[in-house]
Amino acid sequence: MNNKALDRRVKKHILAGEHSIFIPVTPGLEEPVINELEALGLHPEREEEPGSITAPGKMEDLWRCAYLSRCASRLYLRLHQFRAEGFREFRNKTSSFPWELYLKEGAEYRLRFSLRHCRLHVTDNIGKSLERSIRVRFEEQEGRSPLLIENSSPHVDAGIQTILIRGVDDRFTLSLDAGGGPLYDRGYRQYVNEAPLRETLAAALLMAAGLTENSILIDPMCGSGTFTLEAASITAGLPAGKNRRFPFELWPSFRPARYDWIVRKAEEALSEPCKIFASDINADSLKAAEANWKLLSETGLEISQCFNQYDFFKSPCPVKGQERDRALLILNPPYGMRLELKDRLAFFRQIGSKIQRDYKSVRWGIIIPGLDAEKALGLHWEKKYLFKNGGIPVSLLTGRC
Repeated sequence: MNNKALDRRVKKHILAGEHSIFIPVTPGLEEPVINELEALGLHPEREEEPGSITAPGKMEDLWRCAYLSRCASRLYLRLHQFRAEGFREFRNKTSSFPWELYLKEGAEYRLRFSLRHCRLHVTDNIGKSLERSIRVRFEEQEGRSPLLIENSSPHVDAGIQTILIRGVDDRFTLSLDAGGGPLYDRGYRQYVNEAPLRETLAAALLMAAGLTENSILIDPMCGSGTFTLEAASITAGLPAGKNRRFPFELWPSFRPARYDWIVRKAEEALSEPCKIFASDINADSLKAAEANWKLLSETGLEISQCFNQYDFFKSPCPVKGQERDRALLILNPPYGMRLELKDRLAFFRQIGSKIQRDYKSVRWGIIIPGLDAEKALGLHWEKKYLFKNGGIPVSLLTGRC
């Protein structure tokens, strides 16, 4: 394979070209994710399927999104879309694709499938067809073909490229996993309590609740501290991908110097995080939160300890006077499903009464498990986001007393 000729083609078709970036998110929370992506300079659009967002962009846009986005669940580069009803048609449409522009010689890759209503539904046969197409293409280019490996582990190695084969009604989309699996792992939440939120979900909920318009966060049921960690990181501008390696760093189109520039610009923009008041009644949860907070401090953020053991219902609002206008109360209370509640509706009535009595002028965002709990809460909400947390249908209500 002529490396100079390949490099010219990569510059012309990949680096200078525009691509389709696919960004899966938590269904129901597309709005805050779109707002975040727009702030990163992208022009995202919703697809018909819930939780699916696409954005046209150059490779640098994909690198920036991977490094900076806090809400994206995963990140893919869409390569090829076509219709196929038989294996010969599938092979013909994949063997002519310029795989050498996207995969390095001798690179390892694995396949993942998402198929629905397709005549081609046997994943082993589809995988063999694609492997043959890639191998033949590289042989035609006189290059060493990438190696398909059998890797069923759910854990993602950024050094092994994942190719997603998605088929719906005989229409196939081939994509490269650019993020290296789920993006929720920031590297500084190692200790968890029961029923924790994923970091990407917590970030989207905070943005939906209005964190970026407020300079104080109150998290009185903080658990292992996910909301607190994300709030500090968001308001300080800490990149979500700071502790991650990404598969695109092994693509022929990757340019380390340009990516390093994106990293340096993000580091230069770091600022102080918002003021945070976090507490929980459970001592074990607080120990987990404090340990995670210590890990976050090792990223270089200048943060101070903000956790106390308080009972939300017996402690006053920690902010006074005009500060309340700049405060956001965020609550992820137990739902009575994974964590037992003696009287679920009475519990949510108590939350509503507490907020109405002690949190006047404070903006709030509360996760609620169902209409009965929402009615028991008794608060007038401005916006409502329906989503699932751990498979449980819930909603985020936002408003101000």
